[in-house]
Amino acid sequence: MTPSNKSKMSLNKDNQLAAMLKKIVMPLLLLALIVLFSFTSRGTFFTWYNFKNMLSQSSYVIIAAVGLTSIMLAGGIDLSIGYQMSLTGVSCGMLMIKSGLPPTAAIPITLLIGILLGLVNGIVCVKLGVFPLIVTLSSSMVFQGISYMISGSKTYLGFSKEFLFIGQGFIGPIPFNIFISAAVVVIMAFVLQKTYFGRYVYAIGGNEEAAKLSGINTDKIKIILYTFCGFCSALASIVLISRSGAAAATIGPGTEFTALSGAILGGVTLAGGEGSVVTMVVGAFIITILGNGMQLMRLGTFPQYIAKGVVLIAAMAFDSYQKKRKEVKKKDAAA
Repeated sequence: MTPSNKSKMSLNKDNQLAAMLKKIVMPLLLLALIVLFSFTSRGTFFTWYNFKNMLSQSSYVIIAAVGLTSIMLAGGIDLSIGYQMSLTGVSCGMLMIKSGLPPTAAIPITLLIGILLGLVNGIVCVKLGVFPLIVTLSSSMVFQGISYMISGSKTYLGFSKEFLFIGQGFIGPIPFNIFISAAVVVIMAFVLQKTYFGRYVYAIGGNEEAAKLSGINTDKIKIILYTFCGFCSALASIVLISRSGAAAATIGPGTEFTALSGAILGGVTLAGGEGSVVTMVVGAFIITILGNGMQLMRLGTFPQYIAKGVVLIAAMAFDSYQKKRKEVKKKDAAA
C-alpha cells in the first residue's frame, strides 16, 4: 500500500471518528445535565410534571428553530424571526380581538402574513445579493417598527377557548402544542433527509457554486427556505400567544437567539451543509433543561445567561476544532 493510500485511509477513519463524536457529544451533554439537575434540584426536576412543562415551553422555540435550521443548512441565516413572531402575533391578536374574526379565519391569515415576511427576506437576500445577516437584522427593525405601530403597544387579551386550546389544551396527558412541534420536526426531517429538495438544500450549503453548475436552481430553493422560515415563525407565534393568553409586540423577540443556540448546539454549522433538524431538537432541549435546572436550583437569570453562553461558545469551539483538524488531515493526505 502506497503512503498516499495510507494517508487517505487515515483521513477516512478520522472523518468517521469526528462524525461519531459530533453525534454523541451533545446527547451525552443532555444526559449529563439531566443527571446533574436530578441530584441538585431536591426531587423537583426529574418529574413528569416538570418534563411536560419543559416540552410545552420549548415547543414554539423548536417550531421557529426548524425554519431557521432549514435556512442555515443552505448556508443562510435569518435573525428577524423574533420580530416576525412579534408582528404576526400582534396581527393574530388584532384579527381576533379587535376585528372579531374566529380562529379558523385569523390563523390562516396570520400564517399568510408570516409567509409574506419570509418571502420578502428571501427575495432581498437572493435577488439583490445582500448578505443575509445584514438583510435580516435590518428587516427585524422594520418588523419591530410595524409591530409597535399597528398595535399601539397594546396587549390583546380575551382569546376564545378554541384558540387557547392550541397552547394550553391537552390530548390525554400530553399538551397539544407538543404534537404541533413534533409534527413540524418530523415533516421537515423527512423532507430534508428523504427528498431531492432536501439533498439540494445540503448541496447548496456544502458548495453553492458546485450546486449551480450541477443544475440546481439555488435562488429558488433559498427563497422557498426563507418563505418556509416565515411560516414557521408565524406558527410559533400562534403557539406562543395561545399558551400565554396574550398578544403584544414584546412577545417573540429573543426567540431568534434561543433558536440559533439550539441549532448550533445540535451541530448545524453557520457555513451550511451540516447538521439536521433532529439534532437541532437535542440542542434546543439542552438550552431548555439548562435554564429550567438552574431555575429550580434558585439561580438567577444572569447566571443562566452566563451558563448558556459558555455552552454555546464551547459547542462552536468544538465544531471549529473538528473543521480545522479535518483540513489539516486533508492537506497531509494530499501531500
